[in-house]
Amino acid sequence: MSTAFLVQLAVSAVLVGVMVAVAALARIPRPAPPLDDAGFRQVLAVEFPERRPDAVWLSSDGAVGIARAGDAALIAYRLGDGYVTRDLNWGQLAAAPRTGEGVRLRFGGPAGGTAQVAWPGDAPWPPVRS
Repeated sequence: MSTAFLVQLAVSAVLVGVMVAVAALARIPRPAPPLDDAGFRQVLAVEFPERRPDAVWLSSDGAVGIARAGDAALIAYRLGDGYVTRDLNWGQLAAAPRTGEGVRLRFGGPAGGTAQVAWPGDAPWPPVRS
């Protein structure tokens, strides 16, 4: 092995290490802003353009939004630094169990996931139109 090869190998290894360090530092998470009515409706318009919600509700912490569109429940919940959307049959939403913190929604299928809805204990579940 020549000296030039060893120098090139060492410089390459150092530069790869620098790129890995920069990538690790760049992944600092940013918190997702709480959902408000306008933001939730915008997420719904992008993710479910063919559906128009009849009514919308937001969890008390702004981490979950629920909309009713006919017999469907359209849900957006915080995951990482953004929001994930799922849809359920309204009956499945109604059957979701209450917990001490509110209501736990579990989504089946390959995407799966769980959303914890901060829902007051005295408020009816599922949500009703006012």
